[in-house]
Parts: sequence; structure tokens; C-alpha cells
Amino acid sequence: MAVRYEIRVNGHLPLHWSEWLEGFTITHHDSGETVLAGSVGDQAALFGLIAKLRDLGLMLLSVNQIVIRPTQHLSRLGRTIMTVLRMDNVLIVVDDLEAAKAFFLELGLELEGETTVAGPAVDRLIGLQNVRATLVTLRTPDGHGRIELDKFHTPHAISTGPANAPVNALGIRRIMFAVTGLDGIVARLCARGAELVGDVVQYGDTYRLAYVRGPEGIIVGLAEQLG
Repeated sequence: MAVRYEIRVNGHLPLHWSEWLEGFTITHHDSGETVLAGSVGDQAALFGLIAKLRDLGLMLLSVNQIVIRPTQHLSRLGRTIMTVLRMDNVLIVVDDLEAAKAFFLELGLELEGETTVAGPAVDRLIGLQNVRATLVTLRTPDGHGRIELDKFHTPHAISTGPANAPVNALGIRRIMFAVTGLDGIVARLCARGAELVGDVVQYGDTYRLAYVRGPEGIIVGLAEQLG
């Protein structure tokens, strides 16, 4: 049974080393550390990964087993079943990767990593052939919410509708963020070419809300709690 580990090393590793390092995800921290997270089938595989890191002359800071305790509940038949742990990220496929990245950075998200993926495993996962794509991951300041921006080099991305679809169009239409200083955020985004979908409104005595349309028709909702 595969066991999940988190390994911390001193220094920032290249993000494209992920596949070479047993598929572990690579996350850079502002402290100058790199966190590797992933699963191995046995202790021999773990020791092999650690040996690779040491052969690179990296300072190993910690190796921690991640114990996941999934939420359990009973089905109608009385059987214990597993459920979702959390929402990890939201994927947005874009054509102009730099414009989309700049939009979310201006919104206040933090760049977590950027890499290029390709190969048979990627093809099998998403059901396409000869995939090569650049991925940018951004996280909210609290570290719990993530956006993944994908730029497909091959095969080319296809359009499924108008770029500026109205909010009542079928499908995922917006991503909502809790913010402070809503007016200032709207002003900064609009200065970069975004636009308000409607008006900034107050919902009762609890929230001020706004919908902003950014590059390639991406809509973000902004909610500022009052009081």
C-alpha cells in the first residue's frame, strides 16, 4: 500500500524534476526551502528517493509521513464509506498564460509553481494524445485555495463558446474569493484591463459583492464581509 510523505530540503529545486523524483510534487517556499510531497510503495523506494536528493548535495531538513484520516459516514445500508477530503484546485485552460497569471497575481494570489508536463501518463489521465502543456499554480494567501492555469501547446486548446459568456450560461461561470478592500481590488484589476460585469452591490448587512471579468472571459466574484 502506498504511503504519502512530505520531504523538506534546503534550496529551490527545478519544478521539472518532479517526474525524475518519483512524481513528487515540488513546492517552493519563501524561506528558501523546497517541499516534496507524494507517495511511495515501500521503504526501499523512499530510501532511493532520499539517496537521489543526497547525491545532489542537498541538505535534507525533514522526512514526515502524512497520515490522512478521511471523513467517514454510513450509507443507507449501514456500510462505512469514504468521502471527499477537500477541494484541491480549480483548473482554467487559457491561451494567454502570462495575462491570466498577471490577473490573479494582481488579485492577490501567490505564485506556487510553474512547470511543463508531457508524456504517456498525462495522455492517459486526460484522454488526449501527445499532450504538452505549461501549468501555473497560484494559491490564496491562507494556503487553502488554489488555481491552476494550463496553456496547451499540443494539442491546441479549443473554444467551446463565446469568450464573454453571460453569467447565466451553462457551466462553471465564476470563482468566488473572500477579500478585504474590495474597491481597491476592483480598481487595480480594471486598471489592468478587467471590467465589472455589473455593479458593486451590498447584500443586506453582511457582504459587499462584485463580479469582475478578466482575461479570456474569466469571471471572479469578490465578497467583502461587513462589520
